[in-house]
Order: sequence, then structure tokens, then C-alpha cells
Amino acid sequence: MGALRNLSRPWIIAVCLSVCLKNSVYSDYEEQVMVFANRTNIHWVNQNTREHHVMPLEGITEAKYVDYDPVENMVYWSDVHHGGSISRATLCAEERETIVSDIFIQHVKAAFVSIAVDARRRAIYWTNSASDLIERVNLDGSNRTVIAEHDMGSPIDVEVDSHAGFLYWLDAGIKPRIESCSLSGKGRRVLLDLKDQYPSILELDVQTQALYWNDKNTKQLFTARMDGSSMKVLKSSIPHITGIFIEGNYIYWIDWWNKDIEKIPISGQEEASVILSPIKDMEDLISVKVVSGVVQCKAGPDWSTSIHITYNNQKLYLHVLHALPINSRPSPTWSTVP
Repeated sequence: MGALRNLSRPWIIAVCLSVCLKNSVYSDYEEQVMVFANRTNIHWVNQNTREHHVMPLEGITEAKYVDYDPVENMVYWSDVHHGGSISRATLCAEERETIVSDIFIQHVKAAFVSIAVDARRRAIYWTNSASDLIERVNLDGSNRTVIAEHDMGSPIDVEVDSHAGFLYWLDAGIKPRIESCSLSGKGRRVLLDLKDQYPSILELDVQTQALYWNDKNTKQLFTARMDGSSMKVLKSSIPHITGIFIEGNYIYWIDWWNKDIEKIPISGQEEASVILSPIKDMEDLISVKVVSGVVQCKAGPDWSTSIHITYNNQKLYLHVLHALPINSRPSPTWSTVP
């Protein structure tokens, strides 16, 4: 204990902690990981240790949407450049491959390719706003199929309820609305007519059976039951949200103007607090639980390992920053100390 109180000998602390880490870093426990895209990079943040990493992936131009397959521990992302594609890789940027390409005609300058992984049935769904379609393909790239195509305005965000076997999507066309259908495309119906709203994102919380979406016109965040009932305003004065997800009793969102990630209780009764800032051009984000070994990346030519030790109010805090890309180190700040 004397060594811990004596900060004039930091090397003793570092050696002791390094030995402990060597013996425990690969232990089998769960980590909460946040994954998000900001056009040319895919990021992930370990919410337990607050380590922030940029995956060393080349050739990403316009990545906007992300999702995760917990069965094979793969991150999926869509890139709307050069006709649009959907690719995947592990959190350590291994085993990267493109599973579908040529989603729309290459001269299209702006299109939304929101993605939703159905881990149970080993498939992925996406919106094709250039052709006004909802499509699916198996996770191995086979059996590409159109799920919904008629009477579409501009489908821009899709969510999947794997357990119940239903799709939900946001149509932001001339008649904005939220629709649903079975995973095969049957039983399609309009759940919510959003009338004069200008929505851009949709989130599904299966645990509480709730839908969440935004309105750029009124700068508000809305919620309703998954059957379209009980619509209400959850939060006002939110300028530009580009991504939301639900975790426990909190709702998180990306504020594009403030370049940060914020959260509030689902009740909406408290002020928002900043979780991560600043990150430019953030688009979509998700949060998933993974086994600790999935985020223990091996050191390589594009990765480095470092240990940061801070001392505050008689408490020792350890920050293990493993697998941080050397050529693309981020510089966000967390709003609180662990």
C-alpha cells in the first residue's frame, strides 16, 4: 500500500499492474462496446474501460451505418461510395470482406443504406433509397432478395426484431411514415403517419416494445409503442441527431452539430449529458455486449499498446489503451473520470 501512496515511484506501480494485466487481460467476461462510423473510419469505444479505437481499415469513403453480429463477432457497415456496398470485419479489423456491392447505380450522389443484422436467421437487411427498396441478403452474400418495393417514398432507416420476425423502417419521402412487415415482406402496414415531420432516424427497443425517431422541423425526439400507439415527445431542442440507440434505462444519440454523443434517461425528465466529444461527421452508432477476448487485439504494424496511470483523490485509475492505431489516433475526451 505504501507504494501506491508514494507517487515518486511510478515505475513500481506500472510493473505491478503490468504483471496483473498479463495474467488477467484474456479472462472471460463481458465488455460493453459502442460502435460508430464517421465517413472514412469505423470507431469502437469500450464503455467499461473508456478506451477509444479507430479500426485500421483502408478504402472506406462514405460509411454511415453500422451493426453487429454477436454470433461471429463481426462489425458490419455500409459505404455509399461507388454504387454502395456492405462490408464486415472483426473489432480487431481482421477477416474483412465485402458481402454485397453495386447496391445502386454508381452515378447516384446521395443515398441511404441503413443496415440491420438478423443474427438468428443469418441475414442482413438494408434500405436502398436510390431505388426505393428494402433488400436482404444472407450473411455469406448469397440469396439477395427484394423485401419491399411498391409505394415507397424514400426508405432511409431499417430495424429488425429478430425474435418476433418483423421489420420496421422509416420512409422520409413526401409522405413520411413508419412501416412494418414480416421478414419475408408479407403483412406490410403503416404504423405511424408522420405528416408534416421531417424524420431522419429510427430506433427500435424490443425490450420495452418502443419506437424512437426524430423530427428535424421541430428539433424533437419522439417515441411510440411498436404498434404505433401512444405517440409522444420525449425530448425537445435537439438540433441535429444522426444516430440513436437504447441501452438499459438510457437513450443515447449523436449530436451532429455539437460533434458529441449524449444520453438522457428514457423518461426524458433530465438534462442530456455528454458522453464522448469531439468526433467530426459521426453518423450511426450501436452498443453491444462482447466477450472480453473479442476486444483484445494483437499488436501489429498498425497498432500500439500503452498504459496510462492517473492518480486522483487517493484513488488509482488504470487506463489500458491497447490496439490503438498509430496513424489515426483519435482525440476525444470523456466527460467524467471512471
